[in-house]
Amino acid sequence: MSSISDFDPLYGASIYSISSQNNSGRLSVFNNGGQFIYDMCESVGPTTVASTSAYGSPDLGLQTQPGLLAGAAITMDRPVTLSIDARIREADVAYTNGTTVQPFSDTNPLGTAGMGAVVTFNSANLHITLFLQAELADSRFNTMPVAYQNTSSDGYTTTAIYNDMNASGAMLPYVTGDTPEKIDWNINAMLEDAIQGVPTLAAHAAQLDNLAGWDFSSIYVGLEMGGINAPTIQGSASLDLQLSNLNLAYDPAIKYSAATAPNGGNALISSSYGNAPRIQFVDTTSGLSGVTYGETYNGPVAGIKSEYLYNGTDAMSFIIPADTYIVGGPGNDCIAATSGNNVIDGGGGSNWLTSGSGDDTFFVSGLSGQATWDCIINFHPGDMATIWGNISNIKWADDQGAAGYKGLTLFATGSQGQSVGMTFPGLTSADLAHFSVSSGRIGANSYLLISDSASAVAH
Repeated sequence: MSSISDFDPLYGASIYSISSQNNSGRLSVFNNGGQFIYDMCESVGPTTVASTSAYGSPDLGLQTQPGLLAGAAITMDRPVTLSIDARIREADVAYTNGTTVQPFSDTNPLGTAGMGAVVTFNSANLHITLFLQAELADSRFNTMPVAYQNTSSDGYTTTAIYNDMNASGAMLPYVTGDTPEKIDWNINAMLEDAIQGVPTLAAHAAQLDNLAGWDFSSIYVGLEMGGINAPTIQGSASLDLQLSNLNLAYDPAIKYSAATAPNGGNALISSSYGNAPRIQFVDTTSGLSGVTYGETYNGPVAGIKSEYLYNGTDAMSFIIPADTYIVGGPGNDCIAATSGNNVIDGGGGSNWLTSGSGDDTFFVSGLSGQATWDCIINFHPGDMATIWGNISNIKWADDQGAAGYKGLTLFATGSQGQSVGMTFPGLTSADLAHFSVSSGRIGANSYLLISDSASAVAH
């Protein structure tokens, strides 16, 4: 079915596992010291299964009906909140889009992971079943707030799926890491968004705004592979979502009010991941663009708050927020800081790295064996550039680099004999008088450190 193993390095072997009849989906349960972890894995392929214009694709989910379990109706005029801990354990892909092999990454996703709540409204003139959805990770969350709506011929029975834009700020990365992200939703606010966002509901807003007429029916969390706006798959792809600490809270003693609801009555109450700074990107290879997020940084560098490690091979352009550690891929990348103190590693290839208003540190690898030539723009006092590896044959030359960005350039040989270059546009060999160049070692890693104490380039 999938290259994703049913064995989890964090939790060991599952205590329960079941696969779908066609082996496209699997649900496993892990026991982590008495806490149950629900693991859902979905796969598509190896044939062409996705469409750019239709939703038909495999899906897998968990659903519960809390009203039936409690023995009483849950009405939406009382606060209803849902919180979960979620992580994407693994994402694999082996497919082509035309003739180009595509990576499975934040910038080129194929799968949808989301949660939903089912609410109903019944009166003499209206019967409505409404699916409220918020994406955990989705390739299509910016495309259409109303995914589907249908009004029957009798004119008063409506079924609608509403993708809540205001609840979609908690997008998980496609490789979350070992620590699950905690996300909390205000289901009442999602319902209010839907009443205004679904045309057939907005026409009856005066009646539907009375939340006491709505009943909470069920919740569901799950996966869908290859939805709208996903490229046609020729190959296979898998996505694995883990959930824990699912908690539905309902307080029948309190009347719901957006004015007193958490986070100003927004559909997304809080998210340990969704609140992370946004990183703008353009995939210059595929033409895709959008926003992704950095994970919480737990490394040794003081002041760094988030990190983002690009795991694809395309040439990328990133604009990062303050206090970010970012690592590019093997392609030719552009990474620009805006403010704060950042650590920027362009990865392999020829990269354009721009310092912001703060003190930034630039990493260049002389270890991998791949030839590297980085252009560091706006290098100013407080900035540092580090070339990692056993660096030899160091030479400086003026007026080197690409047209419009020529300047003082360091040429050297890396650990495996590859060429390493670093250009500082606008500077000349005269500026070496206020450069500090030193070497050292951290553990097994040697480095060459360059800093500027009084650059002639304006800060």
